[in-house]
Amino acid sequence: MMNNDIFYIENAHSPIWATADEAAVNLVVKFKGFSHGLPFTASPTDQVSHGIELYERSVSGEFGPIAEYVPSTPVEIAARDNPPARRRAMTLAISQAQHQEMMGNPAMTAAWKTYYQQVYALDESSDWPIVAEWPEVPA
Repeated sequence: MMNNDIFYIENAHSPIWATADEAAVNLVVKFKGFSHGLPFTASPTDQVSHGIELYERSVSGEFGPIAEYVPSTPVEIAARDNPPARRRAMTLAISQAQHQEMMGNPAMTAAWKTYYQQVYALDESSDWPIVAEWPEVPA
């Protein structure tokens, strides 16, 4: 057991391949000092020693058989990626609208405000988090 960094591994379970090429494993890890297990992705090239250790111990079978890789569905990908993309787009729109207003450009101020409203409304769609077409960014 390496455990030479600040995270001491108490136990782990439910390993599943994180990638089709078996370059990483997702599992639930109980670290000392935490009240419950945390989702963790481990790889042999991890930047932290406990990540490498968890990968090696998973591959050796210590935490049970590693379940087959299951590709994410489009809805799972959208649920993971679109909410933070929406927040970033709204932050950009606010910043640009304020900047354009301060620079005395009312047309671009209005364009960025409209973009903000369109992005804001994305999660009101019955298809959210699936987005067929994102609003066009003002040019």
